[in-house]
Amino acid sequence: MGFLSPLFLVGVLAAAVPIALHLFRRQAGPVVPFSAVRFVPRLPLHRTRRRQLQDVLLLALRVAAIVLLAVAFARPYLSAAPTGRQSPLAVIAIDRSFSMSAPGRMAQARDLASRAIDQLGSGELAAVIAFDERADLLHAPTPDRSAARRAIAGVTSGFAATRYDAVMARTAELATGRPTRLILVSDLQRNGWPSGAPAALPDGVEIEMRTVGPAPENLLVGAVRRTGDGIAAEVRSSAKGERTARATLSIDGRVAAAQSAAVPPEGAAEVTFAVALPSRGAVAVAVEDDTGYAADNVRYAVLDPPRPRRLVAIVNPGREAEALYLTKAIAAADSDGALVVDTLAADAIGARDGALDVYEAIVILGSRGFDARAGAALGAALERGSGLLLAAGPSLDWPWLAGQLPASIRLRASGIETASAPVSLAATDIRHPVFRPSASDSGWVGSARFHRMLRLSPRDEERVLARFTNGAPALVELGGRGRVLAFASDLANQWNDFALQPAFVPFVHAIVQHIASGQPALREVRVGARPDPQWAQPGVIAGTPGDPESGRTAVNVDVRESDGAQMTQEAFTASVSRRPAVEDAVAVREARAREAEQSWWWYGLLLMLGGLVIESAAGRARRRGAEA
Repeated sequence: MGFLSPLFLVGVLAAAVPIALHLFRRQAGPVVPFSAVRFVPRLPLHRTRRRQLQDVLLLALRVAAIVLLAVAFARPYLSAAPTGRQSPLAVIAIDRSFSMSAPGRMAQARDLASRAIDQLGSGELAAVIAFDERADLLHAPTPDRSAARRAIAGVTSGFAATRYDAVMARTAELATGRPTRLILVSDLQRNGWPSGAPAALPDGVEIEMRTVGPAPENLLVGAVRRTGDGIAAEVRSSAKGERTARATLSIDGRVAAAQSAAVPPEGAAEVTFAVALPSRGAVAVAVEDDTGYAADNVRYAVLDPPRPRRLVAIVNPGREAEALYLTKAIAAADSDGALVVDTLAADAIGARDGALDVYEAIVILGSRGFDARAGAALGAALERGSGLLLAAGPSLDWPWLAGQLPASIRLRASGIETASAPVSLAATDIRHPVFRPSASDSGWVGSARFHRMLRLSPRDEERVLARFTNGAPALVELGGRGRVLAFASDLANQWNDFALQPAFVPFVHAIVQHIASGQPALREVRVGARPDPQWAQPGVIAGTPGDPESGRTAVNVDVRESDGAQMTQEAFTASVSRRPAVEDAVAVREARAREAEQSWWWYGLLLMLGGLVIESAAGRARRRGAEA
């Protein structure tokens, strides 16, 4: 038997309380002869014994009730019968990122993986994983070597980038305490580690590497932009010598022009196409490359005029008025209608898939109903390049919201502070885009008076853009891929009078324009930015999920994957951190699932209630017998 929350078993010690009380009550006093009661008959022995038996029954029922309560809170479950020592496992992970798309490279990787299968020990199971930005289990642990080889034979290179943390996480799930080794078949590309903390493997999981050959000479198409008389495209080369690149321009699928350019060694050249372009449509620039990666030989761009950017203000359910001052300020400053503002209840984000997909900027004003699913949706939006503004105020429950936000937002706050006297706002970095309207007047925001604020505690890497005159941080810019700002007071005229001051409109508009500028109005995104299959390869998509009227979007590969710089096996191994095997996430999930299926805690509570009913009835019978 196992327990999901074994610390609650400490409550069993409380059973000592009724035992102690019982023993205390059973202490007999001294017998003192007294003449007046000498002739009173003694109590029959059989009635005394019955009363003693009732006391023991009451004691047992009370102790059992306490023990059952503690055990119920500990959430017991019956674990599966032990099957002896688990068979060792070899996880063969094959890199399928587009850096494996050079001629012959994927075939070499499949051959290395197949040879690893041939070298498995007797009784060793094999699991097959293919990974890029995700790690997919192609075949579960199996003793069937032929099945594992068939899974390996079906692996092909794709268009996504390399992420080693994904394969580490999947290997940790498969290990589950058994002897495990990870056989990694990859080019060990240096860019495969994310910018955050390194991935962790359980202690005892060995890493072996089968490395494909060095990076090939590669040509790629970089940025594509529209010029006054046509299209300009950047062509890069990783070759040691000069290469001649033959580039082709297609407009809406039809070849419109071709051009050649000399690309310097390990350098870049701009190829221009002087052609008449339609006002709307899609273009593709392709380069001929027989030696490098096939996935980066073409790049797409959209000619459609930019659509209005979209901002969503997240408020408490039924409290759309919380965004009134924000929306009015944007409407007053945005005379050309380049920004569309929507209002969304916090509890609707997690309930509807893709609720934040169409927004370039997000402002959180309320937190009631904002749960972990909403936090995951917000994290995905920031990963795509959307910006975020967190505005404090009476509608924002910061302790709750902080627990639901994605891990990339690590802003600390120590509670709400009420100023003894109203304070004002002062910019500490007037060069920041948020304060561009103040270029001629550095005190333009100083007219507002603030009497309450969230006490922010920024980290060293976080940038304080403005402070209150009492020294407390007022506006903080966080790190991460999206542009994230935190404002320590509200935007609804409750903790301050900022919304009534002339500076409010340009201030809000500048902030919104800044956080929305991180994503190019969904005109271009990278492969895999969304889980939909049509985003899994380069091309042009007509309309975005949840917003079919948004126009076309270009989907392109992440050119950072084209950097062929490799790591040594020693450097790769040093980049993998370790964690105790007892923290195995799969074992915890299995225990939770088994406990949920069995629900023994419910039966424990029923027994406890039944025991209390019996104890109550027995106690009343004892009292009646004593009175008789």
